[in-house]
Amino acid sequence: MTIDNPEEFTEEELALINEEKVYDDAGNIYVDGAGRLRDKQDINFKLRKPEDGDEEVMRLTMFHTVNKMLKGDEQPFVKETYDRLRSEGAGDLEARALLVGVWTEELVRMLEHQTPSSPEAMASSLAALKLPSKRF
Repeated sequence: MTIDNPEEFTEEELALINEEKVYDDAGNIYVDGAGRLRDKQDINFKLRKPEDGDEEVMRLTMFHTVNKMLKGDEQPFVKETYDRLRSEGAGDLEARALLVGVWTEELVRMLEHQTPSSPEAMASSLAALKLPSKRF
C-alpha cells in the first residue's frame, strides 16, 4: 500500500493502514500504485486517488467507520444493506463506498441541523440505497 503523505497520519492510523484493517478485514480492498482504491475481487470498480492529504484522511476515516459498523451489532441495518447490495451484484468495495456515501450524508445532516445521529434516518436512507446503473 502506498501513502503519499505519511507524515499526515498518526502512528495509530498508519498501523491500521499497514494492517489493511481500515477498508476491510480480509485485505481485499487496497490502494494501488496510482493511489486508487481497488478491490481484488472486482477489478472493474475503483475509486479515484484523493486530491490531497485531507481528502485521503477523510476517506480512511469514513471507510474505517463503515468497516466498524459492519462488524458491530449496534446498527444491524448497515450489515443488512451491505448484504443486499452484494447479492444485487455489488463488489465489496462498491458496497462499502455506497455505505460511506450514506454515512457522509448523515454526518452532513447532523452538522447542518446540529442534531445527533438518527438511526431511523440512517435506516431509511440505507433502505432506499440502490446500485447505480452499470455501463460496460
